[in-house]
Amino acid sequence: MVTAIRSLSSVHGAEIWLLFWFLCVVIYMGGCFLIKNNRTKKGIRTVLIALLAAEIMIDLAWGAIYYHGGTYTNYGVGAIFGVLLWIPVLVITGFIVTRKNKDQRKQ
Repeated sequence: MVTAIRSLSSVHGAEIWLLFWFLCVVIYMGGCFLIKNNRTKKGIRTVLIALLAAEIMIDLAWGAIYYHGGTYTNYGVGAIFGVLLWIPVLVITGFIVTRKNKDQRKQ
């Protein structure tokens, strides 16, 4: 998100990038909270911490991809593949968190 916000002033279409980020977070949270194990106090905390960890990881990747020389590198239409990294990272994070919360609840 920091990379997307940094891009608002200098990159055409960064608003769409930020909107995409927001929609992915909403879908992630909605999907995680559909599962009963994630709705406990500990489960909610775990979901939010995992979201923060995924955000930091993907933000570092976006920074390395788009700002590797210190300034924005325009890849044209190919830039969408870097942005789409957010989806599999959130899906994997959601599965891991749900599994962890399910295992904690069994104990």
